[in-house]
This record gives sequence, C-alpha cells and structure tokens, in this order.
Amino acid sequence: MDKRKVLIHGADTRGQKLVKRINSIFDIVGFIERDPGIRNAAGSEYACYRDISEFMRDTDGEGGIDFILSIVEDFNGLQREYMNKGIPFHKILDLRHVHQYEKHILHQCLANEIHRRNVPGSVAELGVDFGDTAKYINLYFPDRTCYLFDTFRGFDKRDIDPTQARTSELLEYYDVRSTAGDVLDKMFYPEKCVVKEGYFPESLDGLEDRFAFVHIDCDLYKPITAGLEYFYPRLNYGGL
Repeated sequence: MDKRKVLIHGADTRGQKLVKRINSIFDIVGFIERDPGIRNAAGSEYACYRDISEFMRDTDGEGGIDFILSIVEDFNGLQREYMNKGIPFHKILDLRHVHQYEKHILHQCLANEIHRRNVPGSVAELGVDFGDTAKYINLYFPDRTCYLFDTFRGFDKRDIDPTQARTSELLEYYDVRSTAGDVLDKMFYPEKCVVKEGYFPESLDGLEDRFAFVHIDCDLYKPITAGLEYFYPRLNYGGL
C-alpha cells in the first residue's frame, strides 16, 4: 500500500519534530505555516505554504492529500476554517491534543522504526476499551491487519483479584463500556480491523499470526501476563 499523503499544519519546532517521528509512516507533502519567520526558517526540504488556500491553488485542488495533521493549540478553530474551505472533517487530524499525547508520540516513533526497518507482521491491541489508542495504531499501520482484543463487557470475574492494588477503583472506572461497533466506527481503516471479542486468551480461537507491533493495556495482572505469554514469542524480529 502506498503511504498516505499528509500536510502538517505548523512548521515550528513541534512540526519539525513530528516530521522525524512520522517520515516513514506517511508521505509528507509539506507544511502550512502562517508565520513568515517560521516559514523562512523551516528550510527547503519540504514545501511551506502560507495557508491551505495557497496549497490548493498550487496543487489544483487538495493535491491528493489524505490527511492534514495539526499541531496548533486552537485545533477547533482550525478545523472550522478548513471545513469552511471544503476540506472534509475526516481529513483534519489533531496530533497535538490526542488522547494521552505522550503515548502517541511514543507510538509514532515505534511505528516509524517498524516501517523504516520493514518489519513484517500484523498489529494488535489487547485491552481496547473505547478505541482511542487503537484508532491511531490503525492509522499508523494502514496496510496491516489490526486485531482488537477486548471482552467489551468490562473485566471478567476470572481476572479480578481483590488483593491487587486499585482493583475497586478500576471496577468503578470501567463501569461505562463501549461496544465493538462503537470502536469500529472510530477506526480510520476499519476494513483492516479484526475484532476478537471475549475473554483472552479464549478469544484467540486458534489464531496463529506473526506481529510487528502489540499494545497491551488491560490493567489486571492475569490478562497482561496471558498477553505477554502469547504475543512475545510471535513478534517478528524487530517487532515491538
């Protein structure tokens, strides 16, 4: 699959750092930057446009871009501006205020390395919850099968140990749950996603695959241990 074409809105230090994190994940077309000083300092490796209108004039439309990645503070204002100019809602992504920002920086770096090294294999998340991390794993690996493991019914009683720290707090927090359909509706490439609903590891249902990237986030000792025991031997060399 060809890499998705992206524009980055913001060419300051944060924008330059983002380039280094995603330059193997996406085909970076250039920057949008209103500040002339920053624009002049951005260098010539990538085109730098004053605004989206200039980009659209120079490229006869949207230039075939798949996404605009924003690192500006006023994302809501930027989103409204772009939509008023005819850019579809789903193409404008906020990479400055994503759920657990620091974790997504880490995931961008890891995905970048996996693509750069051509590590083969599928990707997975064990403990999907509302899908706020899974949708970015799906975005960063658009050509990979993405397995989504969750009970979608909260914690299974077989995994609950009242002696484990924070158990009662976790049970209360996860009283509100999502469905598999809710999660799939968030995915950028749902056709690449395979939902594995149920108790892990029973939900594997004989699955034998190799993996390049796995995120384990299920909070309790037993499913975390089961995840490590299953996935670690199935990571391809260079997988994470």
